[in-house]
Amino acid sequence: MRERDKGALAALYDRYQTPTFSLAVYVLDNPESAEEVLQDVFLFVWDRPDAWDPKRGGFLTWLLSVTRYRAIDRLRGRERRRRTHEVSLDVTDEGTWWLEAGEDAGLDDGRLLRTLIDRLPREQAHLIEMAFYKGMTHSSISDATGIPLGTVKSRLRQGLQALKVLWLRETEMMDQ
Repeated sequence: MRERDKGALAALYDRYQTPTFSLAVYVLDNPESAEEVLQDVFLFVWDRPDAWDPKRGGFLTWLLSVTRYRAIDRLRGRERRRRTHEVSLDVTDEGTWWLEAGEDAGLDDGRLLRTLIDRLPREQAHLIEMAFYKGMTHSSISDATGIPLGTVKSRLRQGLQALKVLWLRETEMMDQ
């Protein structure tokens, strides 16, 4: 990529298009917009081949973070243009946004995280999905669900604290 080899870009795209596209569809709930995000992400990688720092984590983890932020930016832009548009609160095919990603430590982390979120009380898990997978603000979650803003914040905080405890417990067990 640093040498501007189009074959390297093609190989990278072939390897990572499925998890990247799947995450974009999961966040946006719109395949056409997800295709645009996919293109944006790989153009970003092409234009800035030094953006990924291997010291900070695996490539797939970084690429999915870039994808998530790009998709959320697009979702928020769409919301700004159409304030009356509602984001679907239904979570379909939970946990499928990382399918067929190949071997990567970030993939295993994503699967573990999905499993741990599923262990949380449903009201906490649902709010975490809305905030982190759909990119909704606390206020927009409150508006969409009818739950008071303070309750949304409390449930998110409790859910994240519980998730942290579960994460530490699971990773500690794996290290043994």
